[in-house]
Amino acid sequence: MVEETTIAIKGMTSYQCHSTIRSALLDLAGVFAVEIYLDEEKGVITYDENKVSINELTSLIQRKGYDVE
Repeated sequence: MVEETTIAIKGMTSYQCHSTIRSALLDLAGVFAVEIYLDEEKGVITYDENKVSINELTSLIQRKGYDVE
């Protein structure tokens, strides 16, 4: 089933941060779309919950060096 979730992402300071997170998430099987909002410190991710979990999404963001809430 396709789901959309919003994740608070702390520590983003530039377009490079935006690009790093977006590219990494889009590389995951089951992720269809990623919108990153630097000013609002959040990401909106559309994904197939049968292929990838929220825990996998947040873990990937953390491995890239950012905090999630």
